[in-house]
Amino acid sequence: MHGVFSTKDALAATIAAYDKFTHVVVGRAYSCTNPVYFKSAGLVQFPVFFYADWDTRTHSQLDKWRKKEGILIDSSNRCKLGDADARILVDSPLSLSGLALEDCPQVVITKPVSWQSHIDTINVKYPSGELCRQFAKGLHDVPERAKVAEASRFPGSLIVLTDSELSTHSGLTVRQIHSMRRTFEGSEVWAIRMRLRPEDALLTAVWDELEKVQPFRGTRYCMKVRGLGVPWRRALREMGRLGNITATKFYVYPSQWVDIDRAQKAHVRAMLDFQELQRFVEKLPEYPT
Repeated sequence: MHGVFSTKDALAATIAAYDKFTHVVVGRAYSCTNPVYFKSAGLVQFPVFFYADWDTRTHSQLDKWRKKEGILIDSSNRCKLGDADARILVDSPLSLSGLALEDCPQVVITKPVSWQSHIDTINVKYPSGELCRQFAKGLHDVPERAKVAEASRFPGSLIVLTDSELSTHSGLTVRQIHSMRRTFEGSEVWAIRMRLRPEDALLTAVWDELEKVQPFRGTRYCMKVRGLGVPWRRALREMGRLGNITATKFYVYPSQWVDIDRAQKAHVRAMLDFQELQRFVEKLPEYPT
C-alpha cells in the first residue's frame, strides 16, 4: 500500500487522484444516518461509471471501467473492489474494520468538519441501555389488535403499536423510534381497507396483489405487498393520498424484549471502535498535499 490519507474535500481528492492514476474508485456508501452527500455532478468532465454490487443493472459499468479508465462511483455497502489505483471514501466508516485498506495502493478517507454525525449514528445503530429502557417503557399489550399480530413474525404477541403511539408512551421522538426499531425487532404490518380501484396501471398491480389477501371484517393485514414496476410502500402511500385505500402501519414487537445489558455493552464497544477510528483518521496526512 502506497499510503492512507485524509481529505476535507472528497471531490477535490477524486480529481487529484485521477490526475495521477487511471482507475479511481469513489466509495459512495454512507456510514452516517445523516451524511454529507457526495455530488458527482462535479465530475462531468471525466469518464464516470456507476456501480453497486446489489444492482445487477450496473455490473456492466464495472466491466467497462476495468477495460477502459476513469472514475467508478461505487455505492456498494462495503467498498472492496480490486483493480483500483486509488479509492476515496466519501464518508468515514464507524470503525477501522470498515476501511478495507488491504486491497488498494492508495486510500483517501474524508474527514468531516465535525464527528457529531458519526456519534449520532452510533447512538442510533447501537442504542445505549438508557435509551433501550426508555423504548421498552412504551411497549404494552393491545389485546384488540391480536389479528394484526397474526400477520406478523410474532403472531402470539399482543404488543402492537404505531410509531406515534409508542412515542407518546415512551417519550422518544418518532425518529428515535424508527432508528431503534431494529434493536427491538419490530415487525411491520399494514392494515388496509380497500375503497376505490386506482386507474394508474402501476398502482393497479399493487391493488391486484392486495385483493389476494384474505380480509377480516373488511381489513386486510399484510407484511408486504408485491407490485410490478413500482415500490409497494410508495404505491400504498400514493393510493392512500388518492383515496383508493385507507392504510395504517403497525409494528408488532416480540414478547421477550431485548437484553438491555447486552445492548449497553454493544453501545460501549461501538463507541470505543469509533474513537479508535477517529484517532487514526485525525493523524493522517492530508490529500491532496
